[in-house]
Amino acid sequence: MPSVVMPLREHFARFSVFGVVMRLVRRIGARLSRGFLVSMAGIVAFGLLADEMGEGDTASFDSWVRGGVNSFSEPMLTKAMIAFSFIGDWPFLTLLGLAIFGFLLYIKWKREAVIFMITNGGELMLNLGLKAVYQRVRPEPLFEYTVPSSYSFPSGHALGSFCFFSILAWIVVRNIENTGTRSLIWFGTAFLILAIGLSRIYLGVHYPSDVVAGYLVAAVWTLTVIFADRSLLKRGGKN
Repeated sequence: MPSVVMPLREHFARFSVFGVVMRLVRRIGARLSRGFLVSMAGIVAFGLLADEMGEGDTASFDSWVRGGVNSFSEPMLTKAMIAFSFIGDWPFLTLLGLAIFGFLLYIKWKREAVIFMITNGGELMLNLGLKAVYQRVRPEPLFEYTVPSSYSFPSGHALGSFCFFSILAWIVVRNIENTGTRSLIWFGTAFLILAIGLSRIYLGVHYPSDVVAGYLVAAVWTLTVIFADRSLLKRGGKN
């Protein structure tokens, strides 16, 4: 005679958070689940960093990194950092973004064009909103470089360049089969994003914690867009 008592494991899986997560994993697939978990980890990390920044606990870290980066300063490197900072500035990215959006439409990559614009439009709102919330005053610049009038936390250059170039790389890579080419694109993208963030620390217009925060927010937002797109594709029965 079968037991009327539900097995403990089945009961746990049906009514617990664990059960909800397991059903979610089966529904959206392991790859999408990993992206979701990474996004959640990024949110937690940003929250912790913002809390530490608000309490002034990042001061020693910021001072140590700023001093270390500035110790490598020399004229040619300064020119290179100014160039990287220019690439990550919003006027340049806006013009380049419009050109890329138009090109994607021209080659009939309409879905990719929409994803590209959603990512960068969301980045702009996150940047403005978070700066308004935290209102961190910028540090003293380390060179004769114009300091933006906006707040410092998080770094708009780090946030914007990460979203812009990473989603662009993802759009391109998903349409390329050659593994070597894909790896080269990701390597170049990572180098450019890191160089732009480093340039803001080098020039002294951002604290290192600003740049780290920008990367965290950008990673969460970009992964969210990718996660949503892949989820919609799977729901539509596409690969």
